[in-house]
Amino acid sequence: MEADALKVADLDCDRLRVEGADPHQAMSDVADWLDAVAGDDRPVICAFPASFDWGFFWWYMVRCGPDTSPLTFSSCLDMKTMLAVKGRRLWSNSGKDDCLSSYAEPVHTRTTRSMMRLDQAHAGV
Repeated sequence: MEADALKVADLDCDRLRVEGADPHQAMSDVADWLDAVAGDDRPVICAFPASFDWGFFWWYMVRCGPDTSPLTFSSCLDMKTMLAVKGRRLWSNSGKDDCLSSYAEPVHTRTTRSMMRLDQAHAGV
């Protein structure tokens, strides 16, 4: 296990070896939870950026999960990519610090401003 990763999550390897869930049971429980939450829809995992979290999660699901996983290879949505494309940003300017400043304005203010623009567009202003 990576010591730095454990520090970030405040985890203790020795404690996990004694008290942690069996990986096969844990991933089976996750799969059951995903099935229950998604119902008839397909579950999608969202992360920013997804490359780290998704790779780790997918590896564990394939290695330790049930034979039929509720997730497929395309069950991942990378929020960094979405923000870069929707915001017409360069990939290198799409980090959390770059994007968060764009969304500092309250949602209702942005929504109101957008609705006003739509009204103006319909009125030909």
